[in-house]
Amino acid sequence: MGQLLSDILEEDHKRVGESLTCFLDSLREGKPSVSCFEKARNSLQNHIFWEESILFRTVENQANAARIHGLEVEHGGIWKLLDKIEEYLNAGRGELATDRVEGLIRVLDAHNEAEEQTVYQELEKQDASTQARLILFEIEQARAPEGWVCNILRRRR
Repeated sequence: MGQLLSDILEEDHKRVGESLTCFLDSLREGKPSVSCFEKARNSLQNHIFWEESILFRTVENQANAARIHGLEVEHGGIWKLLDKIEEYLNAGRGELATDRVEGLIRVLDAHNEAEEQTVYQELEKQDASTQARLILFEIEQARAPEGWVCNILRRRR
């Protein structure tokens, strides 16, 4: 399996970054996109959940326990930044939200690089079946949107 799962996680970092950039652009235009913010927030919080609940527990060892703890501390800071951005957004304080989003993007750039260069390297040492189980967790957690039906039934409507 090699680095497939690492590649997937790095792509998820990019996806979150794109959502944040979408939101930042909307703030700079004076028309904050709540949908871009919600997508970024949900994506980022789900990513953090998966890392802390699944990934970190799988690859943690004596040599990287301090690094993983540090990443979890950073996750706490990221979570607080998201809360502050939402607070400013709800209060109509776009200029303050803009500053916080810019800061969040800088924090994520450094944080993501640290994950990719350390924890994800540990992930690549895991055998294929372990990595497959990690991916299957996502499938188990997946929920279809309300009202969704399979393609055949949707076409018959």
